[in-house]
Order: sequence, then C-alpha cells, then structure tokens
Amino acid sequence: MNSTSLVTELRLQGLYKFTNYTVKVAGFSNYGLGPFSFPIVCSTLQDVPEAPAEIKLLAQSSTTLLVSWKRPRQPNGRLMHYTVYCKPTANNDGPQAIRVDVQSTAEAYEKSQTLELKGLIEGRQYDVWVTASTAVGEGPESRRVTNTPSQRVVAGVASLGGEITVAVRNSLLLECRSVGSPPPRTVWYHNQNIITHHPRFTRNRDDSLLIKSIDQSLSGNYTCLAKNLYGSDSVVFTVKVLPLPDPPTLRATPYKDYIVVEWDEIRSYGNDSYGFGISYNLTWRENDGLWQEAWPVSRENRLPGVQSHTLAGLKCGTKYSIRVTATDSVGTSAPAHIDVTTLGGAPVSPPSTDWLWSNATHIYIQLSGWDDSGCDVTRWEVDYRLLGSNLWQRAENKAPMDLNLGWSYIEGHYQAPPLRSMPTSYAVGSLAPANWYQLRHVGFDYSGSINSIFIIIIP
Repeated sequence: MNSTSLVTELRLQGLYKFTNYTVKVAGFSNYGLGPFSFPIVCSTLQDVPEAPAEIKLLAQSSTTLLVSWKRPRQPNGRLMHYTVYCKPTANNDGPQAIRVDVQSTAEAYEKSQTLELKGLIEGRQYDVWVTASTAVGEGPESRRVTNTPSQRVVAGVASLGGEITVAVRNSLLLECRSVGSPPPRTVWYHNQNIITHHPRFTRNRDDSLLIKSIDQSLSGNYTCLAKNLYGSDSVVFTVKVLPLPDPPTLRATPYKDYIVVEWDEIRSYGNDSYGFGISYNLTWRENDGLWQEAWPVSRENRLPGVQSHTLAGLKCGTKYSIRVTATDSVGTSAPAHIDVTTLGGAPVSPPSTDWLWSNATHIYIQLSGWDDSGCDVTRWEVDYRLLGSNLWQRAENKAPMDLNLGWSYIEGHYQAPPLRSMPTSYAVGSLAPANWYQLRHVGFDYSGSINSIFIIIIP
C-alpha cells in the first residue's frame, strides 16, 4: 500500500476478521524506496461468526430426529459453542434451544457435528436450525430444515461431504453415519468403483473408511451410499492430495575459501500463493565427513524469487557436498544435492633443479620455485639419502625463518600478522662433500600434496 502524504498514521481497512497480519513500513523519496522497518505482527479482533455452512435433518425413529451441520466458512474468532433450535412447524411458541460445545479436533478436515433430538411426537413436522457463537456473541441462523419422526425410516446419511485437502503420506478417515429402519446397507465407491479388499483401505464397523498412506493415485471422489427397503441416500467427499514440494534446483559458484549456493524459489502446493510458507534447510560436509547444518532459514530472510547462501571459511581445493531441502505445510522435499570443489590444487614442483643449489655441506631449496596452484601451502617435508642408498632421512630445515611480524593494511582493514609463518627456503645440512644425493621434497596443502625427487651433488 502506498501513501504519499507526510502523515505517519494510516488506517488499513477491508481486512479479514480475527486474522494475523504482518506490517512493515518503508520511506520513499525521489531516489527510491528506503529500507523497511522491522515487521510487526498484529491481529484483527473477533466478531460473531457466519451461519453454519450446511445443515441436514433426518428421521431416526418414531420419536427422534438427527440433525447434522458444518462449521461456518468464516468463524471470525474462536468458536465457543453451537445452539440447535427445534420447534413444531405448526406451533407459534418459542423453539427449544440446545447448546452444543465445540470439540477441538486434530483431524485432516472438519467433521460434521451431529445431535439427536429425542422425545418428539411421531407424525408431527419439526423445524430445526443452528447458530454458532464466539466470545463476541451469537451469529446468524443457518437455513431452516424440516422433517417428521416416523417408524418407517428411509435410509439416510447424516455425514456431510465436500472438498478435503490432505497431505501426501497421511491417513484420512471418512465418516458415513447412516440411519434407517430397517438398518441400511452401506457401500463405498472411489471414482464410481466399489471399494472391496485393498491394502490401503480399511472399512470400519461404524461404516467409516480409513485411507492409509494416501498418495496422488487415491485422490478423487469418495461416495458412501446407504440403502434400505424405503430408499437411499449418499454423501460425496472430494479428496485432493497435496504433494511434497519439489527439490530446489541448485547452482554453486566456488571460490578459494568459500562457495556461493543459489536456488530458485519453488512453488508450494500447500498454498496457492507463490512461495508462501516455504522454508529451506542447507546442510554440507567436507569430502566424506559428517553433515553440518548451515542454518535453518526463516521466511523473513529470504530474497524474492531466488535464495542464496555463502558457505565461508572453507578449505582450498577441497570437495564439498551440499544438500538443500524445502519445507512447506505439506512436508519436506527430497534433498537437492550438488558436489562442488573450491578453487586451487596441490603444489606443482619446478621442472628442473634451477631452484636448488649446494655448497660443501648444505643443499638449499628456494621454495618460491613451487607453484602453489592457488592454495596456501600448509607444510613442507624434505627427506634425503645418498644416491644408491635405500634409507631416507628426514631433514631439519637449517634456514632462518622469515617471520612477518608487522601488521598489514588490506582492503581498508588492518590485519594482524599470522601466528605461524611459512619458510621461504629450506636448507639441508650436515652433508658429506663430493657425494651425490637424492632429495625427496613434499609440499602439502588442503587439496593434497606433490612429491618431487631431485638428484644433486655436494661439491
């Protein structure tokens, strides 16, 4: 919503009742839109509910009627109770009022409410209607329905159908409460096919149908038909199965010590709005190590249309495995997987002995002759032996360390000197003059190592 006045107050109208809203504000000038304020969440107040969505009245015996109804489409608050009104059609007296408390349920859909109206007179016609109430008060009446108690009870189904949305892999229980005298026979259909023996369907004693581990193949229309000598009735449930979100499509850009991971926003089947209610989780591991969680993404942090995250502090020239999952109200997707190697490689030795020289007792190695391939060398190892000998000896570096103990100024920031400095040269000492020696020189970094063999003479 845009407001061009300088007033710092705005009335938001036309909102839904008893609904949470997130509000944030940004300033706008000739240069464009400024940053948004921290979002706040507030709720509109309760109001009286709408009328119950559906109502049905059946004869159950010569003295009993059975009324069933569905909750209002817009409760406008927390429903406290329903009130069922019953009166003879030909009577002008006030109706009998019966209070029915609302029962909370964790089912996949809102089941029908039912109430038996007992102690009625056979052959007399009755009017019945229902209202719903919140803490604010009583809402409007449902439509009025009429029926007559009778000994000869036509088969009827009190359960009220409609559309049901359920997440894949869940179970779903469909009710089919029937009446009739003689008792009716009930049959369940799935898309006009009779349901008999099936590993995913269970027919219960109360004629309800349990669907286990539901998937897309089990979506469609479910019909319960009740029939006796005097007639028949049915109820239809239209079941829509929501799939899990698709795995994100990953892209990765590697650098020396970090990786930028990106993926496109996906569509959530749990809600019609694009990307609404989706969160992401990124895990990673180095080579075949343990998986680590980068972060659980909150919805407020995501970028519109694209997601990205930078894995920092990584090792140079090292393989990393990255997984990203998407989670919405239905569940969590299969992981999207990508393997990425940071830039850099093992050190490369010089092609000749130009970087080595000797005197009567030492061999000197100039380490700058080795190409680090973009990765910082972590350590050097040098072994030596007389040419023709089988025994290698580990050399101790006799060259002085070139320590950089000064602070440096890089990209506008002062940086402290490293705690450990790598040598720029290597000196192998205590050698016998007038002998040929073999040197085995190994350079290590995070991506691996390189083994070089050189032959040099001590003059």
